[in-house]
Amino acid sequence: MTCDTNEEGVKEFVNNNSQNSFISATNASKSPNVTSITGVANWNSFVFRIHPITSIFTGEALTICHAIEDISIPEENLMILTDSLSALPAWVLFR
Repeated sequence: MTCDTNEEGVKEFVNNNSQNSFISATNASKSPNVTSITGVANWNSFVFRIHPITSIFTGEALTICHAIEDISIPEENLMILTDSLSALPAWVLFR
């Protein structure tokens, strides 16, 4: 399921779909010398520097995988908030 990327669209989507869900927000960013990934889930967060040659796509996929591994209650629904629409279908095919 996807939603509009404006702030109100995200707020509405989360409010309407977050009951009984474990929510995780992920992101990857890249500069000429550094690629980093970050995620926030409930009260936990992670930030990693990864090899600078790593693409944004790979970084996004890696941070989604890390967020999924970090689920505290596996029986809950998982809501991943990401700006990488291409990484989600690739992850589904990979698993």
